[in-house]
Amino acid sequence: MKTIQEMIDIALAEKDKDHVSSHKFKPSKFGYCYRNQFWTRKGQAESEPLDERTKRVFGAGQLFHDFVQGLICNQNHCEKEVLIECEDVKGYADIVRENEVIDVKSVHS
Repeated sequence: MKTIQEMIDIALAEKDKDHVSSHKFKPSKFGYCYRNQFWTRKGQAESEPLDERTKRVFGAGQLFHDFVQGLICNQNHCEKEVLIECEDVKGYADIVRENEVIDVKSVHS
């Protein structure tokens, strides 16, 4: 029987495997160095990929993101994960309300 950690690692690897690059810049990468942005746009694999522990931390962060997003949208009229796309940029706004766009981020306490 696999450990829970192994099951999580397999699930996260499956999720990554299904990703197809749009070959556009991603607003979520704008805080990274230009080299990372360029190679991500080209769809190239990272030269220093994330280790399994970091992938698990990010996976847990995504669960928290979804929780907060649900709380806000369940109590307010809003849209979630709204596609924003132009010629060479593609991204998603986490929450869009009538006069507001919200980007949900989580960090270590």
